[in-house]
Amino acid sequence: MKSVVLFAAVLLTGLVSSAEAGQGWYLMAPQQVGDPVSQWDVDDTFIHLSECKDKKVTERERLKKFSDAVPSDKVARNLLWRWVNAQCVATDDPRLAR
Repeated sequence: MKSVVLFAAVLLTGLVSSAEAGQGWYLMAPQQVGDPVSQWDVDDTFIHLSECKDKKVTERERLKKFSDAVPSDKVARNLLWRWVNAQCVATDDPRLAR
């Protein structure tokens, strides 16, 4: 049974790696509510989705602390809103072509 589970884990890891092959990731954030993804700002680029997600969480937490420390600061609130709504978008996502 252990060998079957191990084989499945190796197989799934290979599938994830092949799915990401030839594809990168953009960490993107909207300027305003309702903006199409093609108009969002690219903050950073990544090879792996996990790196993109980690950066999003790190930045969101950093800005949350700043926003909490200065609750009346509209710029801080706007930046936090953008990071709460940020997404990791594949470089070949068809929404980017629009």
